[in-house]
Amino acid sequence: MGACTPAAALLAAATHDLGGEGESGLASGLVNTTQQVGGAVGLAVLSTFAFGRSDDALAQGAAFGVALLDGLVLAMRIGAVIALVGAALAAVALSRGAARPGDTPTRGTWT
Repeated sequence: MGACTPAAALLAAATHDLGGEGESGLASGLVNTTQQVGGAVGLAVLSTFAFGRSDDALAQGAAFGVALLDGLVLAMRIGAVIALVGAALAAVALSRGAARPGDTPTRGTWT
């Protein structure tokens, strides 16, 4: 639910002010492909960290539930850091590209 809320706005921003229907379709396809591949790679990386931490905890004699929780907490912390870095980069990119009153948008340029 949380990822679906900004999806429409993200897609609209990515395909805004493109030359034609073909370019808009290409941009839409690239956005969707990037989201799917990024999600798959992110899940693979986070689960690798989680299971690695869980295996280490089990090897040290921790109970299964405690080891599993330890791994999941690590994965959530890593995911939170990645999300915060992404939000900071997006904020910087948006502040540099923000339109000023009176500006007329032109195709292919950033203000």
